[in-house]
Amino acid sequence: MHVMKNRLIIIAAVIFPLVLIVWVAPFSRREQGAAAVSKPGDGGAHGASGEVLERLKEEWARNQKLLASFEKEQRGLRALVIEKRKLHQDGAIPKAEVSEAERAFVAALMQIQEARRTLSEIDLALAEATVGDELERLPPLAVNEFSETARLSRFNGGSSWSLKETPKVEKYFSQSFGHNLPISAYGQTRTHDRMGFDHRNAIDVALHPDSSEGRALIKHLRDSRIPFVAFKNAVPGAATGPHIHIGKPSVRIAAR
Repeated sequence: MHVMKNRLIIIAAVIFPLVLIVWVAPFSRREQGAAAVSKPGDGGAHGASGEVLERLKEEWARNQKLLASFEKEQRGLRALVIEKRKLHQDGAIPKAEVSEAERAFVAALMQIQEARRTLSEIDLALAEATVGDELERLPPLAVNEFSETARLSRFNGGSSWSLKETPKVEKYFSQSFGHNLPISAYGQTRTHDRMGFDHRNAIDVALHPDSSEGRALIKHLRDSRIPFVAFKNAVPGAATGPHIHIGKPSVRIAAR
């Protein structure tokens, strides 16, 4: 009896691991397959990038129409303010009516400003999304190495860049050119969230890299060992989103 019991224990000890392997193996393969799909740079990621690009284009078109409607409304409100100011001067209406029209006019101006900011942000994001695959395929740069292609240039500066360093770049620019650095995206934005790009430690500057101010800024960044990617023309023959991305290149956030 004891011999039979011992044999059963031995058989169970042999069979159970085999059953466990057979049962677990399909799940392991599925998990590996899922990881491969979400890996940045593979076919699945590129497909997602194409979908993101199309959504950004649609969003840009919607915001362009929205801006046009805001500008039309603003023109009408401006004429109304002029008319009501004249009526008030003639004693026909109280000051309160003028103030109400002025507030509506200012609100329209703020809507236009926000719509233009959003359009600029999307335009720059389109450039990064369009050139993103090319950027991912380029070989990594050594510290303080510079590289340039027809559509972009990049510099792997060795300084410990963070958003806290932005005021130093702003100070250089304002002292050099007498106006503020045209920052279009500071850190992570809603647009970058929708793109699936990690932009938390970068800023986008709306300057063409080949302009005089753009060239001067690039020289300053290289002299200061600050990393950057300068996007020229994302689409040949079209001025889509030329800008200077200060910080390490944005990477795709892996799907979860």
